[in-house]
Amino acid sequence: MDTMEKSTLIIITGPESSGKSTLMKSLCATTGAKGIDEYARTYLQKIDRDYHTDDLLHIADKQMNEIHAAVKASHRLVFSDTGPEVVEIWYEEKFGPAPEALKAMTKTLPTRHYLLCKPDLPWVEDPLRENPHDRDRLFNIYLDWLNIGGHSFSVVSGTKRLEASLEIVKKIQSLQQNS
Repeated sequence: MDTMEKSTLIIITGPESSGKSTLMKSLCATTGAKGIDEYARTYLQKIDRDYHTDDLLHIADKQMNEIHAAVKASHRLVFSDTGPEVVEIWYEEKFGPAPEALKAMTKTLPTRHYLLCKPDLPWVEDPLRENPHDRDRLFNIYLDWLNIGGHSFSVVSGTKRLEASLEIVKKIQSLQQNS
């Protein structure tokens, strides 16, 4: 069996300040799984200028490399705080149509399930965040992206999202073991 098939990859996605990072850290702490932080935050904190399209492509590429490395290392469970879909949607919001190279990145990911975080938690101010007033509109863009792409996903919401996410992961792993 290929090591890519041994891992369960869960990508946590959604609009800004919807609890993605907190959920990923909580899931990792609860399950002992490998967690991949959002590279965009690390990168944007280091540059001393506005970001450009090339920065977004770099961010997506780096996030992808970290996801592939974790899965290839055969971690049984991998949680990623975002994936290339966030950069694709972000790119289109800020600069217009995303290049095909960015759109194609998602196709190289191993089998995965997305946890789409509903923005029903209070907004937390952060100098890297840009969209405090249209999180519901952005949520619907993520929802459309997942549906149109035929991706496996679950929406998680409210203050019990950790518990709901753990149940989802348990079901996914059970299905993988039985297939």
